[in-house]
Amino acid sequence: MIRPRSRARTTGAGDGLPWRIGVPIIMLMVVGIVTSVWFVWRIDKDLGELARNRQEFIAETEINRELTARRDSLLAPESIVRKAAVLGLFPPTDEQIRKP
Repeated sequence: MIRPRSRARTTGAGDGLPWRIGVPIIMLMVVGIVTSVWFVWRIDKDLGELARNRQEFIAETEINRELTARRDSLLAPESIVRKAAVLGLFPPTDEQIRKP
Protein backbone atom coordinates (compact mmCIF):
# COMPACT_ATOMS: atom_id res chain seq x y z
CA MET A 1 0.00 0.00 0.00
CA ILE A 2 1.28 3.48 -0.91
CA ARG A 3 0.93 6.15 1.68
CA PRO A 4 0.23 9.69 0.47
CA ARG A 5 2.83 12.26 1.51
CA SER A 6 1.74 15.16 3.60
CA ARG A 7 2.58 18.67 2.44
CA ALA A 8 4.21 19.62 5.74
CA ARG A 9 6.87 16.97 5.42
CA THR A 10 7.72 17.75 1.81
CA THR A 11 11.29 18.87 1.40
CA GLY A 12 12.90 19.95 -1.79
CA ALA A 13 15.47 22.21 -3.40
CA GLY A 14 13.01 25.15 -3.68
CA ASP A 15 12.10 25.38 0.00
CA GLY A 16 14.76 28.01 0.94
CA LEU A 17 14.34 30.05 -2.24
CA PRO A 18 11.93 32.70 -0.87
CA TRP A 19 14.32 33.44 1.99
CA ARG A 20 17.34 33.61 -0.29
CA ILE A 21 15.63 36.12 -2.52
CA GLY A 22 13.47 37.97 0.01
CA VAL A 23 16.09 38.81 2.65
CA PRO A 24 18.52 40.57 0.27
CA ILE A 25 15.65 42.47 -1.33
CA ILE A 26 14.38 43.62 2.07
CA MET A 27 17.91 44.58 3.13
CA LEU A 28 18.41 46.59 -0.08
CA MET A 29 15.10 48.37 0.51
CA VAL A 30 16.08 49.23 4.10
CA VAL A 31 19.47 50.54 2.95
CA GLY A 32 17.75 52.57 0.23
CA ILE A 33 15.29 54.11 2.67
CA VAL A 34 18.00 54.94 5.21
CA THR A 35 20.14 56.48 2.47
CA SER A 36 17.22 58.54 1.19
CA VAL A 37 16.42 59.84 4.68
CA TRP A 38 20.09 60.74 5.18
CA PHE A 39 20.21 62.62 1.86
CA VAL A 40 17.06 64.57 2.73
CA TRP A 41 18.52 65.47 6.14
CA ARG A 42 21.83 66.65 4.59
CA ILE A 43 20.06 68.68 1.90
CA ASP A 44 17.82 70.34 4.51
CA LYS A 45 20.81 71.07 6.76
CA ASP A 46 22.87 72.52 3.90
CA LEU A 47 19.98 74.66 2.64
CA GLY A 48 19.54 76.07 6.15
CA GLU A 49 23.24 76.86 6.31
CA LEU A 50 23.06 78.48 2.89
CA ALA A 51 20.19 80.71 4.05
CA ARG A 52 22.16 81.71 7.18
CA ASN A 53 25.22 82.47 5.06
CA ARG A 54 23.13 84.62 2.74
CA GLN A 55 21.77 86.63 5.68
CA GLU A 56 25.30 87.07 7.07
CA PHE A 57 26.52 88.18 3.63
CA ILE A 58 23.76 90.79 3.41
CA ALA A 59 24.56 92.10 6.90
CA GLU A 60 28.32 92.17 6.23
CA THR A 61 27.77 93.94 2.90
CA GLU A 62 25.80 96.67 4.69
CA ILE A 63 28.54 97.04 7.31
CA ASN A 64 31.11 97.22 4.52
CA ARG A 65 29.14 100.03 2.81
CA GLU A 66 28.97 101.99 6.07
CA LEU A 67 32.69 101.54 6.75
CA THR A 68 33.61 102.51 3.19
CA ALA A 69 31.51 105.68 3.43
CA ARG A 70 33.11 106.54 6.78
CA ARG A 71 36.62 105.91 5.39
CA ASP A 72 35.92 108.10 2.38
CA SER A 73 34.64 110.92 4.59
CA LEU A 74 37.71 110.67 6.86
CA LEU A 75 40.12 110.65 3.91
CA ALA A 76 38.45 113.59 2.14
CA PRO A 77 40.91 116.52 1.85
CA GLU A 78 38.46 118.95 3.47
CA SER A 79 38.12 116.69 6.50
CA ILE A 80 41.89 116.34 6.84
CA VAL A 81 42.38 120.13 6.64
CA ARG A 82 39.66 120.71 9.28
CA LYS A 83 41.14 118.17 11.69
CA ALA A 84 44.65 119.51 11.11
CA ALA A 85 43.45 123.06 11.90
CA VAL A 86 42.01 121.82 15.20
CA LEU A 87 45.45 120.42 16.04
CA GLY A 88 47.16 123.68 15.02
CA LEU A 89 48.65 122.30 11.82
CA PHE A 90 48.61 124.15 8.52
CA PRO A 91 49.70 123.50 4.95
CA PRO A 92 53.38 124.29 4.28
CA THR A 93 54.29 127.53 2.55
CA ASP A 94 56.35 127.57 -0.63
CA GLU A 95 59.50 128.35 1.35
CA GLN A 96 59.03 125.26 3.50
CA ILE A 97 58.78 122.87 0.58
CA ARG A 98 62.07 121.38 -0.61
CA LYS A 99 62.36 120.29 -4.16
CA PRO A 100 65.22 117.99 -5.19
